[in-house]
Amino acid sequence: GFEDDQGNELPCTRETKIKAMHNDLNFQNFVKVAIGTTLAFMMAVTALSLPEFMILRRVMKTKLILTFALIVGLGIMFTGYLFNLIIK
Repeated sequence: GFEDDQGNELPCTRETKIKAMHNDLNFQNFVKVAIGTTLAFMMAVTALSLPEFMILRRVMKTKLILTFALIVGLGIMFTGYLFNLIIK
C-alpha cells in the first residue's frame, strides 16, 4: 500500500499512485554531479567518439590519431578538474 507523509495507510487509488510516482521521481533524489565532471563528460563524448576517429582515419595515420586522442583527453580532464576547483 501507500502511505502519506505521516505514515498513515492510504487507499490504493489512481491519484495515490500518481503522487507516489511523483515523489519517487523528485529531483532531490537524483545524484548531484559536479559541473566540471559534467562538462568534461560532454566534451569527451563528442571529441573522443568512434565516428570521430573513423573520419580522422581517412586523413591521418594511426600514430597521429593516438597523439590527438591523448592531447584532447588530457585537455578535457584538465578542464574538468579546473572547473571543479573554481566552481564548488
